[in-house]
Amino acid sequence: MGGNSVRALSVFAGVVVLLALGGCGGGDDGGSTAADGTGTTTSAKQGSPSGASLSEDEFVERAIAICKREKRAGLAAMGLYVKQHGGSAQGNAVLVEALRTAFLPHVQTQVEEIRALGAPNGDDGEVQAYLDATEEAVDRASAKAGGSTQIFGESFEESAQLAHDLGIDKCAYGG
Repeated sequence: MGGNSVRALSVFAGVVVLLALGGCGGGDDGGSTAADGTGTTTSAKQGSPSGASLSEDEFVERAIAICKREKRAGLAAMGLYVKQHGGSAQGNAVLVEALRTAFLPHVQTQVEEIRALGAPNGDDGEVQAYLDATEEAVDRASAKAGGSTQIFGESFEESAQLAHDLGIDKCAYGG
């Protein structure tokens, strides 16, 4: 395979991964993120003071900010992983492993930070269902041996629908 073909395959695979994971979105979330050299990040926790419940709008705004930040960090970690492990020369296998080892930990961080926010009054069940489904998807996607990037999108179908239902579309993967 020539250099141009490999480069084209790499670009195509990258686009497929981004589409499978959903849009990243932009904007400043007001939190701080610092790379620690391992592909993970540290972030300022956002929570409601004194256990007070957030309004639905506050919850949505904060959850989306968390998801945007963690998606950006996860995609950056994936890019670094792919670069360090042979890039597109290794084909789909390196992308799957990058998703598993570099991206999914950021999804788990996202779940933990959203859980720490607390659900708005009346939305406890819906938020809990989304968080549980996302954690289950992380577990399923992490456990898949071999496979393709499509496995990751399929693992997150239920949680993606629940994220859409909650109005936190930026927290949806593969849906």
